[in-house]
Amino acid sequence: MKNLQFNIKKKINNKPKILISMGGTDPENYTLKFLHLLIEIHGDFEIIILIGVGYSFLDELEKFIFDNNVKCTIIKDPKKVEDIFTMVDLGLLSFGVTAYEFASLGIPALYMCRTEDHKISSQLLCRENRGYVVGVENEIYNDYFNRIIGLFLNHLLPFNANRLEISNLKKITSMII
Repeated sequence: MKNLQFNIKKKINNKPKILISMGGTDPENYTLKFLHLLIEIHGDFEIIILIGVGYSFLDELEKFIFDNNVKCTIIKDPKKVEDIFTMVDLGLLSFGVTAYEFASLGIPALYMCRTEDHKISSQLLCRENRGYVVGVENEIYNDYFNRIIGLFLNHLLPFNANRLEISNLKKITSMII
């Protein structure tokens, strides 16, 4: 695991910023599925979508945004993702390295697990109250997702905001085993 060094400049946003980041390619197009769920939520928050150069659903995403008059920001293949991470209040993430980056920054996250194995791996962060699994493979737990987002928007989401030191592989291994 690489040693991640981020400058912490986290601030509390008056209007919460929610980041959708489902990986550089997002082959299942979870980005659009979660955007669809988010626009159904009543609340005052901003949506930021982070996509990579391999994301092949951009036309479909932009059409959905236009057709539904969604106010959001799309960021394509940024050079410094940590700058984006530190400006948001919640991440909707495909479980993987980004989940650990969010935990190291003390930013809560909701995880979409591409496989059952990812769900098992995510339990370390879930047990530590650093994130919540809201779906596995092609099943999104809509009711649970809505409940968690509601708790987040009302500042009631249990979350451990202490930074998780993830550069120590031995420590991470002992937490998993």
